[in-house]
Amino acid sequence: MHSGNSSDSLRTPYDSCDSAYLQQFLDASAMDVATLAKNACLSVAQVRELLQGEGSLFYSDGIRRQAYKRVLLILGAPPPVAPPPPVLSPTEETPTPQVKQETGIIEQILALNARALHVSMRPRRRDFMRFFWFVLSFSVLGLAGWYWKSAMDSVTAPQPTRSLPVHSEIEAPAAAPPIVTASVPTLTIAEEAPVSKCSYVSGPLPQVTPDNAYKAGRYVYLVGVTPTNICLVDGHQQASMVHLNAGESKSVYGTPPWQLSSQDLQQLQVFFQGSRVTIPADATQRVALIEKPTLP
Repeated sequence: MHSGNSSDSLRTPYDSCDSAYLQQFLDASAMDVATLAKNACLSVAQVRELLQGEGSLFYSDGIRRQAYKRVLLILGAPPPVAPPPPVLSPTEETPTPQVKQETGIIEQILALNARALHVSMRPRRRDFMRFFWFVLSFSVLGLAGWYWKSAMDSVTAPQPTRSLPVHSEIEAPAAAPPIVTASVPTLTIAEEAPVSKCSYVSGPLPQVTPDNAYKAGRYVYLVGVTPTNICLVDGHQQASMVHLNAGESKSVYGTPPWQLSSQDLQQLQVFFQGSRVTIPADATQRVALIEKPTLP
């Protein structure tokens, strides 16, 4: 059997819940009582009771010792060392269950300490993930802005312009467009007759002027109602013979005044200075187209 002095010499601060020993490690650390209580899964009042060495907030002395060991391990104290097995006489039994109980308590304290450290690292991981998603979102927005700017630059870039001729081959008058059927082409190449059959006439001719002048008189627009031949002579006595079928049209360019002659003059639509002109009823073959000042 062991003496009482030998049993007291083997007791450690973990067994006696030495408050002064606990206070030393708390003072040496940078942790306050509230943080220590949170990491040890205890209340602040329970931690203060362990520091004061007295109180009744724990259900039993065994639970108080477990909490005391957990707090010391969190503060970095060395873990308790199990006492060497006593030398027993042959008549004494080995206290195997007590040693196993102490070992289980230590393992529980170490597990709680590791869990507390894992919980304290969670905010850091969350901060890192937030920073990572912020950088990724900023990069995606930057690429989207660059792509949008490139697309807008390509749309707003000046396009090469194409010069158009001053006058189209056919210029429709503003007042009344020519009557053309959909199945018949609006423009054909006129057949030019010999100039000897179409020439300038020096005698007086019936004069025709448009009611409203919208354009210059430098061309005459003709539309055939029936197949016919037309002779046009401009102010420079340049003659042009034009043959038109029914529904065909043609513009003849030159210098006014014009002389217009045809065997079927009444069966012809004539547009001059942007308006259709009316052929007098007594003019059966020849008229003179006189230019009129254009409207402002």
